Formats: sequence, structure tokens, C-alpha cells
Amino acid sequence: MKFQRIAGRLAAGVMTGAVLLTTFGGTALAATGATPLGKMEYTKVVTTDGHTYAPKTSFSFTLTPVDHSKDTTQATFEGNVVLSGVEGGLTLKAGTITFTPSGSTPDASYSGKDEITWNMEKFNTPGVYHYRMQETAGSYEGIVYDATVYDIYAFVLRNETGSLYVKSIICTKPVKNDRDEIKDTKADLIFTNDYGKDGDTTHDINIIKKVTGNMGETNKDFVFRVKVKGTEGEWYKVVVTEKEGGKVTETHLVNNVEAEFTVRDTGSIHIYGLTAGDTYTVNEQDYTVDGYTTTYVDAAGKEVPNTNQVTEDGSLLYVDNHRDAAIPGGVVTTVAPYVLMLAFAAAMIFFFGRKKKMSEE
Repeated sequence: MKFQRIAGRLAAGVMTGAVLLTTFGGTALAATGATPLGKMEYTKVVTTDGHTYAPKTSFSFTLTPVDHSKDTTQATFEGNVVLSGVEGGLTLKAGTITFTPSGSTPDASYSGKDEITWNMEKFNTPGVYHYRMQETAGSYEGIVYDATVYDIYAFVLRNETGSLYVKSIICTKPVKNDRDEIKDTKADLIFTNDYGKDGDTTHDINIIKKVTGNMGETNKDFVFRVKVKGTEGEWYKVVVTEKEGGKVTETHLVNNVEAEFTVRDTGSIHIYGLTAGDTYTVNEQDYTVDGYTTTYVDAAGKEVPNTNQVTEDGSLLYVDNHRDAAIPGGVVTTVAPYVLMLAFAAAMIFFFGRKKKMSEE
């Protein structure tokens, strides 16, 4: 009899575990036993092309109760009756996640977290309470906002003392399957925004130094002052190549702050993370006193202004410093006249020498 009681308890324990795994499995957050769930986080992810710093902005979110009071059929989830969400039962701790550019190099993605909190005084009975959460679409230039709407189910249970507690929170989102059917699928609570990774919303420009002319100094240092005006607080990755095959330095520009760079012939200043509304300005130091003429031209050789915007990847701006030798007028510039003079002198010597010989005969 004692053995049978022990075996029965073990079987009951196994069944309880199976029920918990079935009810709260997958991507759900659940506490074990009668232990309340400690916390529930949600994540904000911003993906980039790997050359763009984190945006200087905050992302906002809303969490609202779903009203089932007027449903014509009983709503269910995982075999449980679903109740209307209670106002103030689940709330967002901050409701915003803020990003700020930092570091010495940009990353391929950036992430931040906030929490969902709950107030047990708002719940009167145990049950599965339904909420919905989504991101508030913003207007930060270059960002494609996540439009996913998550359904959130809070499992509120009663413990041995009669107190209510949150046992588990399960999130689902609509996902298209192999048959192109939209099905609600359990998912982690992650909102992902594209900042140039998949959509072509961030661009780059390469400013290339060219020295031309028969008096051009290809080893001379040329100083540039560069600025980008975009969104307040934004950073832009910059890769400076001293000359082709030479030293490469990575740094960044801060929005609307001018920085100075030095390059030589074939060197470049490559700026990344530019969006449609960003304006760059390139000012080369004045080298007129050294005899140089400076022009700014695009990839097609067309002269363009030194202040402009970038609308596509791989944009090019050539800064051409041209200097030719100034040849003074009235100076013999070839050896041809000297050759003619020598030939004439030789002919005269031959003529007079032959005449003298003939007279002697």
C-alpha cells in the first residue's frame, strides 16, 4: 500500500509537469510550481548595414486590454477560456526604449529592453487575460518601423492561501506558413526595425582626392574640412585612407560638427550612414597660392557643388587639384632651332673651304 501511494504521487507529479509544459511551453515565460513569474521583458532591435551607428532616438510602445465582452463566440487560447484584459493589470514599466550612438565602430544591430509589469490588485478572479502590444510608428529618417501586433495572454492563478499571482505570460504574433496561411504563432516579444540592413535607406559617399597636371604634387598633403547636417545627435562612420594602399583610419562625424582630415593623391574620405535628408559639406583648404585650381566633380566628370545630399549607395565625389607649369613667353622651348643653326654653320664651312681649295689650284 505504501508503495502504491508513492507511485501514485510520482505519476501525479509527472502528469502535472506534462500539463505545465503543454500549457506554458514554447516561448512563454512561466514560473515553476506556485512561484509567481518574476518579470517579463520585451526587446527592441535596430538592424543596420554594419556601417551605421545607432540612431539618436526613442521608440515608444503601447499595451492595451482586449475587450471580449461583446464576442459572439467564446474566445479561447490553448484550451483555456480567455477573459478581457483588465485596465491597469498589465502595464509597461517605461513604455520607451532609447538608443544613443556610441563606441569606436558601428555594429550590425543594436538592442534595448524594457519590462511589462503587473498590478495584482486589478485582478479579481483567476483566468487567462488578453492584451495586445505594438510599437508606435515614428518618423526617424531612414528607419522602417515594426508593425507587428502581439497578442499577450497573462495566466493568473490562485495559490494555496487564496492569493492571485501571475503564473505565465505567453505572446503570439501572426506568421505566414508554407501554405501562405496566416497563423498566430508563439513568439518572443521582440520589435525589429530596419535601419538600412534590408531596405535601402542609408547611403554612403566616398570623397576621393585627385592631383593632376604636369606640376601636380602627388605626395603633398591636402587638408579637408567635412561636415554632415542631419538629425540632432546623430553619428556618421568615416573611413579615411591617406592614399591608395596607405594608412587607413576609422573615426566618426557628429551631426553638424565640422572635422578636419588630411589625404594625398588617390586618398579618400568615406562617409557612411547618410539618409535622404542629410546634407554633407566638403571644403578643401585653398591652394590657389600654390598654383592649384580646385574642382568638385561626380563619377561622370560633371562639376558639382561641394554641398549636397546622397540618395544612393556608393556615391562618389572627386576633388581635383590641377597644376601645370607656366612657361614664360619668348624663350626657345625646343632644340630644333639649334640643330638648324649648326647645320647652316657646317654648310658655310664646307662652302668656303671648298672655294679656297679651288682657288689654290
